[in-house]
Amino acid sequence: MFLKLFSLLLVFALIGCSHKPKFGTHFQGINGKVVFYKGNFMPGTNKSSGTITPVERKIIVFKAIDATKKQAIDGVFYKDLKAEKVGETVSDKNGNFKIGLPAGKYTVLVEEEKGLYGNGTDGNGILVPVDIFPNQETKLELKITYEAFF
Repeated sequence: MFLKLFSLLLVFALIGCSHKPKFGTHFQGINGKVVFYKGNFMPGTNKSSGTITPVERKIIVFKAIDATKKQAIDGVFYKDLKAEKVGETVSDKNGNFKIGLPAGKYTVLVEEEKGLYGNGTDGNGILVPVDIFPNQETKLELKITYEAFF
């Protein structure tokens, strides 16, 4: 009897120790998608030839980067960033990715041949800013647009 009770308690203890979310009781981090824009997206033309395609890419997350203090190649590519990397992941063939992160402000960049791609800042100059809040999932669509015309 004691052995059965001990075995049952051991099973519950092991179940309780596994599958715990990394941050609190809910997923905390980014649930995102990477899409590649190519072609003409100019408004007012009836002949829009643009395509939007989900893509597999390496996504790298840094502590928030002040873009005003970094030199971009062609305005959107960055190399040799002296910034604190906090995580990375790869999007699937449908462009989807998920990465758990502690609460804080981050910069999210996409690895491309020319360098790390990041297009856009907030009002404070933070490059591709993302805020992560405790026990919250942040939706993010990373748009790669260097081969598109708007």
